[in-house]
Parts: sequence; structure tokens; C-alpha cells
Amino acid sequence: MTLQQFQAALAAGKGTPTPKFFVIDVAMPGSGTNSGLLQNQKITSDSAQAWFVLQRLMTDQSAGSFRFQIYPDGGQAGYSSTGIGGAANNRIRNECLFGTGSLPFIIGVPMIYPPQGNIVFDIQNLSASPVTAHLVFAGFLFLPDGTS
Repeated sequence: MTLQQFQAALAAGKGTPTPKFFVIDVAMPGSGTNSGLLQNQKITSDSAQAWFVLQRLMTDQSAGSFRFQIYPDGGQAGYSSTGIGGAANNRIRNECLFGTGSLPFIIGVPMIYPPQGNIVFDIQNLSASPVTAHLVFAGFLFLPDGTS
């Protein structure tokens, strides 16, 4: 199924949506080690047939300050401080991109990932000390009618 076929099925309500959360703890080195940067971190969808529609980003904010950039499946530039498709080195501070469980950051244009697609992101610790960031990617799986 192509992205256009998926979008048509989604718009027409021809399929089954199921809430889905991808949760990951990312251990980041201090800023003195490779500038605290971890590039091309991946979460792979565990569904062989359903598409994942990413709608919200959340964290518990306990990791302190970090910068973040997320990419659509396929590696093209995603959300950055220069907008969608921005430069790869323009990561956004977590305070501006991640909400909390009670007040999540809602992505204005949801990001769509194909079955078994990868959510790819860069994360950069701004603290001198190593920290672990608890990240939540929330949205829904959508299984279009006629797929199994």
C-alpha cells in the first residue's frame, strides 16, 4: 500500500485505529563526550501491516535540557528549528518540543510511518553529566480495510 492509498483510507475512515505508545529510555553521555550527541536512534514499529500515525511527543522532563530532532521514515529531514525539512544540525530544545503526560506536545501535522517503519531521531544532552531521557511517542496504529 502506498502513502497516498493509506491517506485515502484514513480520510475515509476505512480501517481500524488502535492507540499506540512507543516508550524508550535513552541514556545520553555528558556534553563532553561527542558533544553529548546520539544520532540516528531508531524505534521500529512492531506491526507488519498497520501504519503508525505519530501525534504527540512527551517526556517526564527529569533529564534536564537536551536538543532533539525527529525524522520521517526514509531519512529526510523532519521537525527542526528551521521547520519541516530543516537543516540536520538544527535540533530543538526539549522544553519547546516535548510536553508531559498531562499536557503533551501535539504535532501540528502528524508524522506517518509505514508498517515496520523506523522513527529516527537525534538527541543531544546539553548537560555535562550523563542523563537518561524518558521519551514517549504517542499516536495510533491504523490497519486499513482489506489488510490483515
